[in-house]
Amino acid sequence: MARRWPSPSWTAGSPRSQIWTWPVKTLQGRNDGADDRSFFEPALALYSYFGNLLWGRPQPLYLLADPVDDDPSFSWDEYRGWYEETITAALFVPWVARYEVMPWPDRVFLPGHPMGGGTPGPMAYRKELLAVFRALDAQLPLAPEILQHGVRNAADALLRGPH
Repeated sequence: MARRWPSPSWTAGSPRSQIWTWPVKTLQGRNDGADDRSFFEPALALYSYFGNLLWGRPQPLYLLADPVDDDPSFSWDEYRGWYEETITAALFVPWVARYEVMPWPDRVFLPGHPMGGGTPGPMAYRKELLAVFRALDAQLPLAPEILQHGVRNAADALLRGPH
């Protein structure tokens, strides 16, 4: 697989910072995903890079985090852990205008893809993704909850609703 680096894509004058597992693994120095180092730090570095490119400019910043990798050989648990760290890193960029929640939903939600040993992904992961998508799309103030309790617990709380 050719080495690819994230780059802002310009759609209707609005740049989107696209971060997914391949460039994060590349920053870790490994492309096989076997490294024990966190995805959070390199993802934060990449999001911050794109955020700083637009600091003080009139264009809004859109952030994207892909919940699967282009390489289908990893497990759903690996995809989920990487996504949780990546989306948490995105929440540290305060000047984001919106989030592009998922580039290819069929790779997680529909059958027929090789991701994680076969799709659709596990129900718990799909529910978590929908809760996070809802929060990001609505710009809900979920960041403190995620930072304090983690993506899974914050997603569970959002799905449960007010007590």
